[in-house]
Amino acid sequence: MKVPYNRFGGVCAILLGIGSLLYAVFFLVLGKQAGDFGKTGSWIILAFNGLLATAAYVALYERTGDADPGFTLWGLFLGFAQGSAMMANGVYQAVFGRFATGGDPLARGVPSWVDPKGLGTFLLFGIASFVFARVFIATGVLPRRLGYLGVFNGVLLVILFFGNVFDSVPVILVAGGLTAIFVTPLWWILIGRALISH
Repeated sequence: MKVPYNRFGGVCAILLGIGSLLYAVFFLVLGKQAGDFGKTGSWIILAFNGLLATAAYVALYERTGDADPGFTLWGLFLGFAQGSAMMANGVYQAVFGRFATGGDPLARGVPSWVDPKGLGTFLLFGIASFVFARVFIATGVLPRRLGYLGVFNGVLLVILFFGNVFDSVPVILVAGGLTAIFVTPLWWILIGRALISH
C-alpha cells in the first residue's frame, strides 16, 4: 500500500518530538542515576533522532516549498546538515563512551570532531528553526503559531550553542532544559500533526 510522504514525514516528526524528550530523560536523569547506561542510551537516541530529522525536513520542504522556494530549500539543507551531525555525533559518543571511563566522553576530554560544541545539533537546528518559522509566519502555509514557537526554539538553541562554546553551565541548564524538555518536543509533534492533517 502506498503511504503519502506527508503522512510518513509527519509520523517521523512526531517520533522525533518523542525522541527529543527521551533524549533529555536519558541524558539528564538516567545519565546521573544510571551512569554510562543513561549516557550511552542518550547518544543512541540522538543518532536515531538525526535520521528522523532528515525525513521530517523533507516533508516540511514538500509541504512549504511552493510558498517560499528559496527559504525552504535553505531550511532543507540546514536540516539535513543538522540531522547528519546528530547521527554522526550520537554514534561517535556512544562508541567512545564504551572505551573510556568516568562519565560523559566530552567531559573526559574527548572532543567531538563531528559536531564540535553542538554546531549541528544546536546552532544549525536553531537556524533551520528560524528559517522555517519565517516561512510559516510570512506565508501561513502552516499555522503561524508554529512559526512563533519556532522562533522561540531557535533563540534557545542558539543560546545553548554559545553556552556550550563558553562552557556556561547556567546557560546550558536553562536554555538546554527549556528546549530539550518542552519546546523542541512540542515543536516537532505539532509540525508532525500539521503535516499529517494537510
